[in-house]
Amino acid sequence: MSFGFADVLLFLLFGVMLLFFSHFQRITLKFDERLTAIGMPGDKINFDIDALKSELLDIVENTIESLSPPSAFDHIAGAVSQYFQMRMMKEFQAPELEERIKED
Repeated sequence: MSFGFADVLLFLLFGVMLLFFSHFQRITLKFDERLTAIGMPGDKINFDIDALKSELLDIVENTIESLSPPSAFDHIAGAVSQYFQMRMMKEFQAPELEERIKED
């Protein structure tokens, strides 16, 4: 009985799959051992989604409450910074690149 390419390939894939699952099993066992070492049994890890959700909502609400509308100084600073940004962009613009763009 001769083995073809497909047979050998399937055999190799099956072997790789077995190695993967055995490695995954060892990793999960080590993880469970470490969890039990710190006092958390691995099969009883429960996250209270509602508590996590309420904490996140509290953080978002506190952030939004601490926001204030922009003042006149904020608007003036934004306009001045935009002017200087445009000025610096023009200053750093290479003339040969600009000519290439116009030619295309």
